[in-house]
Amino acid sequence: MLRSEFVRIVHDYGLVRVISLGDPFKNSYDIQVQVKTDDVWNLYHGFNSLSDDYAYTNAREAAGRAIAKIAAQKAEFLPAEKSL
Repeated sequence: MLRSEFVRIVHDYGLVRVISLGDPFKNSYDIQVQVKTDDVWNLYHGFNSLSDDYAYTNAREAAGRAIAKIAAQKAEFLPAEKSL
């Protein structure tokens, strides 16, 4: 059985993941950083491994920025500490 879309999860960080869609000729962004919001994976940043020799490295760095952004957003909603 052939699959019409090949997806390989390269790194999974919970709410952020890096995936490979396989063929850089068929996909403009064959390496993608995706962020999960409301149970749906959305494109955060894309790279083409054909034209970017450092696509995987750049994707890992973009994933780090996405994780930091999500952490900062979630920190805004943390309850404040009680001062003594």
